[in-house]
Amino acid sequence: QFSIEKECWDRVFLDRIEEACNPEREAEVACVVMSGGLCHVCLVTGSVTVTKARIETNIPKKRTGSSSHGKAIDKFYDA
Repeated sequence: QFSIEKECWDRVFLDRIEEACNPEREAEVACVVMSGGLCHVCLVTGSVTVTKARIETNIPKKRTGSSSHGKAIDKFYDA
């Protein structure tokens, strides 16, 4: 069992979580796979994995003296 926390939930996200937790949908596991700038929300059953959402954000390259990379990563994980 786990918890997901966010300051403000949109109705779209709440609907997706409700669908993922619905036992009638036969999903055994709901997973969120995140990597710098890319996120997949998936439902996993015994025989198939279904990607329900894909979220992409452009992350600038790391540059000396610039904090835009770190800010973009923080914004992505907060969204």
